[in-house]
Amino acid sequence: APGDTWRRAVRSRDIWAELAPQAGIPILHRGLYLVAQRPAAAHVLEAFMCTPMAERCELHRASDLADSLPALKLRDARSVLYSPHELRVESRTAIPQLARWLHRALGVKFRYGETVLEVSPPRLRTARATLSAERVVACPGAGFGGLFGPRFDAHQLNLCQLHMLRVRPEPGYRLPGAVMSDLSLIRYLGYALLPESLALRTQLEDEEAACLSHGIHLIAVQSEDGSLVVGDSHHYGPAVEPFASDEVDALILRQMRGTLELEQAQVVE
Repeated sequence: APGDTWRRAVRSRDIWAELAPQAGIPILHRGLYLVAQRPAAAHVLEAFMCTPMAERCELHRASDLADSLPALKLRDARSVLYSPHELRVESRTAIPQLARWLHRALGVKFRYGETVLEVSPPRLRTARATLSAERVVACPGAGFGGLFGPRFDAHQLNLCQLHMLRVRPEPGYRLPGAVMSDLSLIRYLGYALLPESLALRTQLEDEEAACLSHGIHLIAVQSEDGSLVVGDSHHYGPAVEPFASDEVDALILRQMRGTLELEQAQVVE
């Protein structure tokens, strides 16, 4: 969304851009390609280009990029928004690399496998030790029922579960950057709050009701090993469902095949 959310996102991106090279974390993707497949989606992108968030972005006719972006299905698409701002790292390796660098470069000590039992500055008590700290920042993640449970209760928070798939494409397949499509334009508020998005939403409610019921939009990126990470869906509730739905995965893969020019796509995770 515009405003504070946008500024925080840009600031977070800038921090990663500064620290990743120092920590030896490779940036796998730079930039985002958002493919407008419907005329109504193209109108949303045209409106977005008139907002401050579109700074340094480019809007192209899909036919003009068909030869330079062979990984995308652009034959029947209307336009493509290119944003240079997005950066992607591989989170499964970036987080431990970041921890190792913080320890080595700044002397940060990590104590893994310790449950925090009490936070009462300057004292912090864990299951294994009592520590002293001038300032404590508590980041409980999805643990709404833990130490700070009463503070969360008033906000009636729910968890959000996402389905994502790791897909093995044919050898040599390369994405130019992160890729999204029409459904993203009614999910991300930077687009969805624009008046022009209403017509697109109405059309998608008719044509993509199943995807909308599962909170699905397409986002595809590529890992260093060539595999694609493709998502995602959104299901809300007090607990994460332990079983994954084949119907949801099939809907995500349908969106992928409608946007990416793939000869093969084997789900490996």
